[in-house]
Amino acid sequence: MSKEDILGYKPQRKGELIGKANDNEYFVALDEEHVFSMTAGALYVWSLCNGELTVKEIIEKISKEANIPYEELEKPVIDLIKEFMNLGLTS
Repeated sequence: MSKEDILGYKPQRKGELIGKANDNEYFVALDEEHVFSMTAGALYVWSLCNGELTVKEIIEKISKEANIPYEELEKPVIDLIKEFMNLGLTS
């Protein structure tokens, strides 16, 4: 998937938040056999994958909220969403 394709993609999260280990570690399950640990930041990105926002809009939202330049967030957020896709946590 090209950078332009991923920026225009509207990821839809899969699974559900099932628990919290501590203030920065959460558990998301696709099913009983597929449970993933996420940091609070990764969980926030995953939560924004609502099927309505594009990846570009997700990055813009985080950039505005965290006061971090878009350019600094673009690659890490794209990489994270690609990882979610590979793990089945988004479609």
